[in-house]
Amino acid sequence: MRLLPALLVFTLAGATAAPAHAMLCAADQLFSLTVDGENGSFNGMSHSGTLLVLRNLGPEACTVTGSPQIFFTDAAGATLPITRAVPRGMHPGPVVLPETILPEAELTSRLRWVSGEVYPHSQCFTPATLVVVIGGRKLTTPLAARICGPANKVTYDMTRLVPDPRKHLHLRGADHSHDGGMHFNAHCP
Repeated sequence: MRLLPALLVFTLAGATAAPAHAMLCAADQLFSLTVDGENGSFNGMSHSGTLLVLRNLGPEACTVTGSPQIFFTDAAGATLPITRAVPRGMHPGPVVLPETILPEAELTSRLRWVSGEVYPHSQCFTPATLVVVIGGRKLTTPLAARICGPANKVTYDMTRLVPDPRKHLHLRGADHSHDGGMHFNAHCP
């Protein structure tokens, strides 16, 4: 009977594990890009944001950078001068490992920004589109937002892409220590 818990952990952990050698996602890999305001959970006093959701619609797993290039455009398609804020203590920048995205799976990232004129010389933009570059391909999705910052320094914060914690449960023991997902332990008597 001692073998059963180990077999259970191995079987369940293996069910969610990514292929060991997934190729980089190619420009022609089919993806779906959406944003989700999560019923206003990003909105606060002069702050806002959204959950970026990247879904692999292709038949194969592939690997994407954990921190893809993102930019915002206005209604005319012009790129707005909004940049990603460098995380504190991460100079010249964070080391972000790539993430494997399985077929029909989702990766998510939390984007947050200042939405009000709270600086002495505030500058605000109202992007119409969010653009994410994956495998050399630009994926776009509509975005209704107001992003503000000090004049000439409008920024947003972004977490790294991770498997969607709303859909990605796995057992401790699988090599997912880097993914930021939820963990739980299964014990059998």
